[in-house]
Amino acid sequence: MRRTYVFGAFACLSTLLVFGCEQPVEPPTVSEEVKVQIEAEEAKAAEEKAARDAAEEEYAMKVAGVGATGKGDYGVTSEEAASIITVPISTYFQAQERAVFDMQIPHTMNLFQATEGRYPNSEDEFFQRIIKENQIQLPKLPEGDSYVYDVPSHTLMIKTKK
Repeated sequence: MRRTYVFGAFACLSTLLVFGCEQPVEPPTVSEEVKVQIEAEEAKAAEEKAARDAAEEEYAMKVAGVGATGKGDYGVTSEEAASIITVPISTYFQAQERAVFDMQIPHTMNLFQATEGRYPNSEDEFFQRIIKENQIQLPKLPEGDSYVYDVPSHTLMIKTKK
């Protein structure tokens, strides 16, 4: 058996010596016109990326939850005299938001996932099948903010200006 391995190794080495190794193939040269076109496409892609990055810097994303709308946030602690009025109002708004964000939407998402075997594939499908068909009233957001559905995490987010 050892003799077979030695013979095989000898055969491989002799084949390499007889036929030799091929010279590496030179890559084809690129004409100047093609180089200019490639550079223009790269510059355009860089400009588009910079524009997207600038647009993303203008907005921040946060999870839609209690307190996300800013309603009932009066900056008053329960120890202050004004708290007899502001704490019940703040609690009212928090209860409304909790009912939507912590109860209605998760329950509806679970039902959708159970019947369809998946979560919504797009923002349009989320707002149509989860929000509109189930008549969920989302709390009104401050001016310039909007609701966004994050498909990978299956989460309702709020897009706010920085």
